[in-house]
Amino acid sequence: MATELKVLNLSNCPSLKRTLDLSTFESLEILNLEGCSELQEIHPSLGDIKTLVSLNVKHCIRLKELPAGEGGGNLEAAIERLVNMEKQMRLAGNITGTKKAVMEILQLCSEAKAWKTRNDQIVLLSK
Repeated sequence: MATELKVLNLSNCPSLKRTLDLSTFESLEILNLEGCSELQEIHPSLGDIKTLVSLNVKHCIRLKELPAGEGGGNLEAAIERLVNMEKQMRLAGNITGTKKAVMEILQLCSEAKAWKTRNDQIVLLSK
């Protein structure tokens, strides 16, 4: 059943331009999109998957942003997901995606008025 899927490997699908709604994959932990060179958009539903721990977007050169996740979950979990995404974008050499992830982390902290967390993230991200 799709709700129990933990790993989705779509690597090296050069024709993939955008992902579909991923909200049915409630248990998804790993999404591999490495080598999807034409990928331009990841469906916003990905940002709401609380179980996601790894997103590989290496060589996704056309991808400009990551879904942040508007749904439930606490601030720490949302930041953790974005930090993981920021790391993947940085390792893939995607400067635009890295910048977007960092800005979303800071924006989440600001909106939650979590100033200490925001400052801590600035220190961690600047290393």
